[in-house]
Amino acid sequence: MVLVAQAKGGGAVLSVAVQGATVVALLLFAAALVAECCRCPRGSNGLLGAAWVTTALLFVWDWELAQAPPFGNMRHVLSFLPLVSVLPVLFVRGGCRLQGYMAAASLLALIGALCMPLQAGWRQAPALQSPWFAPHVTAYVVSYAWLTVATLMVLLSYLRPVAEDGVLRAADRLVVLAFPLMTFGLGSGALWADDAWGTYWSWDIKEAWSLLTWVLYLLWFHRRGSCTPRQRRPLLLLAFAALVVTFLVVNLLPGLASMHSYAG
Repeated sequence: MVLVAQAKGGGAVLSVAVQGATVVALLLFAAALVAECCRCPRGSNGLLGAAWVTTALLFVWDWELAQAPPFGNMRHVLSFLPLVSVLPVLFVRGGCRLQGYMAAASLLALIGALCMPLQAGWRQAPALQSPWFAPHVTAYVVSYAWLTVATLMVLLSYLRPVAEDGVLRAADRLVVLAFPLMTFGLGSGALWADDAWGTYWSWDIKEAWSLLTWVLYLLWFHRRGSCTPRQRRPLLLLAFAALVVTFLVVNLLPGLASMHSYAG
């Protein structure tokens, strides 16, 4: 009985730590966005670094609380998204600061995370207990995070045509980096489905929207050689709209019959 009480007490402390870290990270990303808008790159970089460390702690505490890789519910995924949203700065170079876009994407994700229940008692369902679980979800979340940053850049290019060329080149680079990860997510999901349910593809609504999203980004690649980044902006926005349906609407909208739904 004493051990059970101690375990419950530890879980309560971790729950408070998780919620607190989420709020702190949100505030740090918001401050970084303000600093970037005020053209204070040093302050923005420092705040982004502090926010990243906070989200790393949040990830560790989520893992400890769940006793499994914390990818099993929407709050887990939204909390992980900021951790990888800041990585494009390591890969995309050349005259375009990404910090503001990364801070904005992370801020949106954490606002969503705070709107989700903590689900401290979450445990992996039998179908999730697979070697494909962590790599499949990680690949998809990283690709979604980078595509969100790219989409924010494209949207801002409509408002700031002076900086359009550099911004759109950087957005193109992010899509090029994200698409192979999305492809791996789609393929590993099929292998996982065969292992869990005995079939690679069942035309579940989530699977159908995932495939549609992938096809739209593939079409974006197909037009890459014949159209300028400016001409391909509408297609990129359409593909991202399908991504939002795949990631949020299908998962959360009550009444949708999906094997992948997070809605209760």
